[in-house]
Amino acid sequence: MRHLRRDQNDSAAFMEMLRQQQPDNFDALYNLGMALSDMGALDTAEPHLRHALRVTPGEVRAMIRDYFASTQGIAGQKYQ
Repeated sequence: MRHLRRDQNDSAAFMEMLRQQQPDNFDALYNLGMALSDMGALDTAEPHLRHALRVTPGEVRAMIRDYFASTQGIAGQKYQ
């Protein structure tokens, strides 16, 4: 379990570095949001996932919508 947590932390750190260099990079935003979500940091994950939604074409919106629907909205809010 400790190994998995370290991998998640490493992944989140790498995606954050990439996001800082390329603020509208969908892959960095989405993967950072998902890594943070997997670590239980839902409030921190949400803005990255919403930003990814704003910078992506329509077909990817469905993927993020499904994520929000499956979690019944992050921080107690429904996806809009």
